[in-house]
Amino acid sequence: MCRAEGKTKLYVSPLSLVLLGAFILISSPLMLCAVLQAAVLHELGHWLALLLHGARPAELRITAFGAEMLLDSRCRLSYGTELAAVAAGPLVNLLFAVLLGAAGRYWEADTLYLFSGAHLVLGLFNLLPAAALDGGRMLWLAVSYLFHPYAADRACAIASAAVSALLITGGAVMLVRGGRCFLLLAALGLSFPSVKELGLVKRQHGG
Repeated sequence: MCRAEGKTKLYVSPLSLVLLGAFILISSPLMLCAVLQAAVLHELGHWLALLLHGARPAELRITAFGAEMLLDSRCRLSYGTELAAVAAGPLVNLLFAVLLGAAGRYWEADTLYLFSGAHLVLGLFNLLPAAALDGGRMLWLAVSYLFHPYAADRACAIASAAVSALLITGGAVMLVRGGRCFLLLAALGLSFPSVKELGLVKRQHGG
């Protein structure tokens, strides 16, 4: 057991509130509800997986780059346990995407399709192997288990840079063609931790 003492602390960055306000201005209330519901269930998936393994986060941090659950420094999870907890968030989204999509088809309700789509996009997006996303952490854990944490650092840095470049290119093309800027903003947000991670790896292996 490695539970945090006391209640889980909550930190919300001011920039995340600014971005939420911007999303409200450029999106519909229904879309906002769909995205927030998918995000909350995503984090609950992580939370429940940790509780099942006897761990409770000491702090939940919500920033412009997403949400992050921090365990007590004395808590140590195995690679397999942490991988299961990390994968739980996207898996919950994919499960609800299927359930809500089936319900929307049964009742012919466009609103349920919208909520299903929000879960599908959030779940698949978080599986991308980029820093600050669940997919990046899962890649790091898998490579660390099979090889070494230093090899995992290098693999994740390269994967993060490649994913960020592809998303920025795709987001820019969509914006030029008259699409919305959501993908480009998400890609730019991912590029900062990706560049930072790549720089750290270069210093580790070059110094």
